[in-house]
Amino acid sequence: MRETLQNKMKDKFAAGGKAVGTLYQMGSETGVECLGIAGMDYLIIDTEHGPFGVERTADFIRAAELHNITPLVRIEEISRRAVLKNLDIGAMGLIVPFVKTMDDIHKLVEYGKYAPMGDRGCAMERGVCYGKVPYNDNLQHYFDTCNRATSIIPQCETKECLEIIEQVMATEGIDGIFVGPNDLSISLGVGGQFDHPVFEAAVQRILKAAKDNNKFAMIYVSNHETGHRRLAEGFDAICFRIDTSVYIGAFQALVKEYEND
Repeated sequence: MRETLQNKMKDKFAAGGKAVGTLYQMGSETGVECLGIAGMDYLIIDTEHGPFGVERTADFIRAAELHNITPLVRIEEISRRAVLKNLDIGAMGLIVPFVKTMDDIHKLVEYGKYAPMGDRGCAMERGVCYGKVPYNDNLQHYFDTCNRATSIIPQCETKECLEIIEQVMATEGIDGIFVGPNDLSISLGVGGQFDHPVFEAAVQRILKAAKDNNKFAMIYVSNHETGHRRLAEGFDAICFRIDTSVYIGAFQALVKEYEND
């Protein structure tokens, strides 16, 4: 039985390390196991674009726990239900898409952090072994531990979020930021132009806001060159592509290897 809440990704950041993960859409516990066996630090179970409901997401989280890979969930919307249920089933962090206002940010803290920081509803669900984690008999200690271990991570992918990024990063209860390059570039009017000065200035502004507030910064990348560069710039984690694209690419390379035999 789990004896404490532990977010290994956050622990790695605290020790000065960098993390590598991927967006997860394969949809099987075996796929999660393989990512853990491969040594990935985290995965993001994608319920925004993926087809998964909370019950299947819970199965993926169980598999992640067994193989020492930190389970994050990209939720489908900013709502109490989406935040609460995914934390209750054991997600160690929530990636939150399409943030635009400080009201969005305040709602996330309200829904996702326990009092006095927020107003998360209290229930002893599977994320804390149904009330059998030892510190559950001290409610405030339990609240404080959950608040530290679980992460609320807005996704900066809109012009509106960029315009308030310093306020977002200064908000207590917001643990880090995730940069979504595709939608951010589109929102800035330079869709897909990742070398455009407007886009690059936006990325550096986001990174600075995070570092100025001692928050971690994550970014999606589609190739190794960009991944190495972003980590060197100071990002704490890269999210390397989507697992399905890596899978297809590996087998396409295999097919090409033998196509002339």
